[in-house]
Amino acid sequence: QRDFLLFLLLTGKRRNESANLTWKDLDWDKNLPTITLQPDITKAGRADVIPMTDVIGLMLMFRRDRPEKHRKWVFENKYGSGPIVSCIPSLQKICHYRDEFLEIDLPETINHHDLRRTYATMAEETGFSKPEIATLLSHSTGDVTEGYITRSLEQHKNKRQAIEVEILQEDRWFILANWYEGDAGLMEN
Repeated sequence: QRDFLLFLLLTGKRRNESANLTWKDLDWDKNLPTITLQPDITKAGRADVIPMTDVIGLMLMFRRDRPEKHRKWVFENKYGSGPIVSCIPSLQKICHYRDEFLEIDLPETINHHDLRRTYATMAEETGFSKPEIATLLSHSTGDVTEGYITRSLEQHKNKRQAIEVEILQEDRWFILANWYEGDAGLMEN
């Protein structure tokens, strides 16, 4: 569930869209690897192509290359019988954690949608406009002109990368190296 929660936090995508991600939705053959959320799982009913940022790309490669990976689902449930269903128990553990070195006891348990809100807030703090944030979250902008503006996947990746760096800050290097066995070259960027 750690990877699923991190995916939600670093993409700003909805829980159901992310939970139903399959291996065939990942494209590794391009110069810029992408994730495509299929129209039948998106709220908007249209495909959503997301370029992989450094952490997301490394996480997905790590999951892809593990011997016990599910044959269909990127984020399988604990029984291996389908996609992940709920992340609430893990969020409760995070929000009410206690050990000999650390105690966290938040007044409320956060939910998966709070991770999406955090992504939007960090995008705004990074300097993105409301229409840009709406696009990243797959919201309707309400602005007809915005629909005519096309951005390259590289530009889209750079925007998402800036938000990823802002959210994770110095922990980004720890995650890359220790969770997903990132190499030094990637960590210098």
